[in-house]
Amino acid sequence: MSVEKKQKGIALIYILLIFSIITLMASQIIMSLRLQTEKSIKFVEWIQAKHNAFGAEQYVALLLEDDFDEDKKADKTGDYEREKRNISELNYTVDNGTIDAHVLDEQGFFNLNWLSSNEETDKNYIDMLKRLLLNQFIDDSLVYKIMDWVSAGQTASELGAKDNVYLMENSPHRIPEGPMASVSELRLIEGVNEEIFNLLLPLVTVLPKKNKINLNAAIPELIMSLSDNLSEGDAVAVLEARKMDRLSSIEDLGKKAGIENKLSAFRSEKIGFSSQFFSVYIRSVYGDTTFYLRTLLYRNMQGRMEVVEREIGSNDDWIRIGRSTEA
Repeated sequence: MSVEKKQKGIALIYILLIFSIITLMASQIIMSLRLQTEKSIKFVEWIQAKHNAFGAEQYVALLLEDDFDEDKKADKTGDYEREKRNISELNYTVDNGTIDAHVLDEQGFFNLNWLSSNEETDKNYIDMLKRLLLNQFIDDSLVYKIMDWVSAGQTASELGAKDNVYLMENSPHRIPEGPMASVSELRLIEGVNEEIFNLLLPLVTVLPKKNKINLNAAIPELIMSLSDNLSEGDAVAVLEARKMDRLSSIEDLGKKAGIENKLSAFRSEKIGFSSQFFSVYIRSVYGDTTFYLRTLLYRNMQGRMEVVEREIGSNDDWIRIGRSTEA
């Protein structure tokens, strides 16, 4: 083979090699551009879904403010399930997506922070939670562990637990010695397994301590926990009584529910007929992106709504939506 032919063969190999490298680089550039484009699309979708969710939050806040103003004009008090803000689901179709919102009256659940106090915890709250636990076939000694979790100091109650117990666990941690920030904290408490957590989650909430039970929104389990003398039938009677119109007083409750002989169980400063705390659960879908938002709203004495906290993302707390719908 001549030298000239050898050189032509080598040149051809170099050309093929260069074309291969160029092709590989081009494919990498195209792939990179495609990934960047997909990321950009996802980001734009996430931003739009987020804005839609926050828009729904503002809409619900306005709905709650209007509810307060209408009640004030009509000289009525009380928040009950047939009011327009209590629609189980708000479904809206928007360009390239949907928005689902659900309003939950938080004062219809047992507030775990009722057990939080620097002074002696109100025994009525302890008894209420005991009844709530026993009705779910849960050992009522858990009350003292929850109480120790949210109470200041390191002196444990007889059946409770403080840092000396939690620091010995596989994942050691300290107790907050103050009010809970989330119901998910139950998972960290001694004696709470997955089964117990799932039983309690739809029944409890976490709010600032000074709030009343709204009988117009209370779940049946909470109503039954008020007294040993209240049965499931009594709780159902309360639910039926408030379906058509709001309850406005204890006497009104007795007449509408037909439980005049048991009204003593409801005569307490802990009982009310309106609410200040509401959770808004929003699922915003835009394109292929889903955005979850939970907002805790507080309605002040002037009827204006304030944002207490926001949580982004789906979590355990969303289970309570399903439970509320069933109630």
